[in-house]
Amino acid sequence: INIEMDSGDEVQFSIRPEFERLPEFFEIGEGIVLRPGSYRWNRYEIEASTASKRVWVLGSNFSWGSFYNGTRRQVGVNLTFKPSTHFLLGLESERNDIRLRQGNFYTQLVSLRGDFNFSPNISWANLVQYDNESRMLGFQSRFRWILRPGNDLFLVVSRGWYRQFDGDYLPSFDKGSAKLQYTF
Repeated sequence: INIEMDSGDEVQFSIRPEFERLPEFFEIGEGIVLRPGSYRWNRYEIEASTASKRVWVLGSNFSWGSFYNGTRRQVGVNLTFKPSTHFLLGLESERNDIRLRQGNFYTQLVSLRGDFNFSPNISWANLVQYDNESRMLGFQSRFRWILRPGNDLFLVVSRGWYRQFDGDYLPSFDKGSAKLQYTF
């Protein structure tokens, strides 16, 4: 059920039946292992967001339901600042509380986004993200130049750091790539 106001603000309620088959034992959390087999569950979700045309866009969601042989609750919130069509700054957080027969754990994901559109054909997108489960802090920067429709140049740089238990971050990976797409 989705209700959208004339202003563009919206509220949504959904029921999602989900299925997953695990062909072998799967460690879903540290020391928490699921047995092979077929799993079915239902997820219920309420979402609300302000209109994307606004300078400040706020969104949130809450979902709950069964999950494998237990339950899962998810809470998410995001805030986006768009002072013009050329610039976007966004902050997002999501938390999952999971309770299974084998044990309980949670996941927390936080991301910060900064996008710049210099023109309709030139953009620069940046993302910084951290999650507590992998303890990885990652950064990706992507430059895109549309030479003409169907012809694109991409330059991408990614860096990652692993958070140790004492709080220090160790470099984990550095990657760079370039892609030229040409249609003729």
